Amino acid sequence: ALGLASLLGSRILDEETRDHFAHQGRIGEWSRLGNEFLGTGIPGAILGGAFWIYGDTKGKPLATHAGQAQLESLLATTVLVSAMKQVTARQRPNGDPGALPSAHVAHVFATGAVLNEFYGWKAGAPVYALGVLTAVGRMQDDRHWLSDTVGGAAVAIFIGRAFARSHLKQHETAQSEPTESSVRVQPLLGPGSLGVALHWEF
Repeated sequence: ALGLASLLGSRILDEETRDHFAHQGRIGEWSRLGNEFLGTGIPGAILGGAFWIYGDTKGKPLATHAGQAQLESLLATTVLVSAMKQVTARQRPNGDPGALPSAHVAHVFATGAVLNEFYGWKAGAPVYALGVLTAVGRMQDDRHWLSDTVGGAAVAIFIGRAFARSHLKQHETAQSEPTESSVRVQPLLGPGSLGVALHWEF
């Protein structure tokens, strides 16, 4: 609901922000960082894969879940954003199709959402800041309206949080269950009988 309200509210400022950013060089060559690198989704995928491999090889299940959530959220974000572009059929400021929502912005914010859920705001905030930089770069290059970028961020945060929380729940469940070999001895008492039960969990 908050994301939808932000999207609708930002549409009011679309023309004004286009005049302010498009072809104005507000962030100069920094726009290339988001347009050609961050927004492609490749850095997020590499980060997710690195977390997954690190978690598996070092016996760090939290990192494994973080990597899996990251890759899953990026895939889901890509699919949903592509479908929404077809449904909305909105033109970009430069006249090209496929404006709403911004996939570049969504890819960065999906990564930020997952990291924020797993490791807190100190991990999420810097990535969110890179997402804002990507959004400004897209507007500077006249590739998106303000509301396109807000829509991309909203969709990505929703998806990233959903996958992250699902994996965190799985991690907490696994942590509460025995994961290592353990032996327990339990006395058995009954009418006219006495015994001992040996439980071995592995």
